[in-house]
Amino acid sequence: MPRRVRIYLHMEDETPGYIADYFRRKQISYDIVCAYLGQPIAPLDESEADLILWM
Repeated sequence: MPRRVRIYLHMEDETPGYIADYFRRKQISYDIVCAYLGQPIAPLDESEADLILWM
């Protein structure tokens, strides 16, 4: 089963930057959650590889 990574953004003026570039190059799927917009932080399940906090 393919695994995914979640990237959490906490501030509006930030981007996932280099980490997203790396994931794209390595063909690793990821989702971006904009916590500053109030998007919910859901619990991880077995299909998700990691939790990355981007500050």
